[in-house]
Amino acid sequence: MRGYRGRQLGLTRLTIVASSLFALLIGVAFTVLLWAIADANSSVSARRASRTALVKSGSMEQIVLDLETGQRGFVITGKKDFLEPWTAARKAFPAEARRFTASVTSPEQRRIAAEITKGVRSYLNDYSVPLVDAVRRGDRAASGAAVAVEGANGGSTTCGRSSTSTWRPSGSSWRSVPTPPAPTAARR
Repeated sequence: MRGYRGRQLGLTRLTIVASSLFALLIGVAFTVLLWAIADANSSVSARRASRTALVKSGSMEQIVLDLETGQRGFVITGKKDFLEPWTAARKAFPAEARRFTASVTSPEQRRIAAEITKGVRSYLNDYSVPLVDAVRRGDRAASGAAVAVEGANGGSTTCGRSSTSTWRPSGSSWRSVPTPPAPTAARR
């Protein structure tokens, strides 16, 4: 009987050890599963943030495009109808600039977004508004200078648009091409 009893205790111990190892294995598998789910969720969050930032940069690019085309059309033709997109973009710029800079997720992105916003603001306040005002007053020199500057730039003032169109997610930071300074032909 003793031999039988010893086997029973051995079997009990073996069952306890096996159950413990099985529980440990299940715990490790569960931990790995939770880690994978957390990693997937962070990837989805990063993708959503990137998509939001791309949409905001596209909106900012559209504002610059509307400013450029409206201004160019008005300067060339003198028709106030061309100022409708320019006026709408001018009104929308402050709110869009806030949304654009709020959509960034890192200090480097924040710095680049601030540079782009500053460039667009400079283009608007230092070039576009004075030029449109000069053309409204009938200053022919402003109109001719603007056409010459835009012609030299290939028909585009390139302020801000070149930077926003090159924003692409690259890990945790974004790449950007430096924005050239806004032309100052309107101040002449």
